[in-house]
Amino acid sequence: MDNQLIALKIIGIEFENQIIKLSKQLNYKIEEKVLIRRFHQMIEMENYHCFGLFEDSKLIGISNGWTSNRFYCGKQLEIDNNGYR
Repeated sequence: MDNQLIALKIIGIEFENQIIKLSKQLNYKIEEKVLIRRFHQMIEMENYHCFGLFEDSKLIGISNGWTSNRFYCGKQLEIDNNGYR
């Protein structure tokens, strides 16, 4: 068995090229320039977080989430559930 290191990290604009490449695999019908524009819009939101799944140092997966406050539970992290197709 390999001794691969798996890690989940909050990532940002510095991983833009890799994020767009992975997003394009799931959203192949959407033009890349549209994905880039949407990513830039999301990354500017204070409550937006992009999560990267790394195998050793290679980014192999992404997910997104937004923090919000609710009356019934207070602050929460809402993970995007539309990324897996």
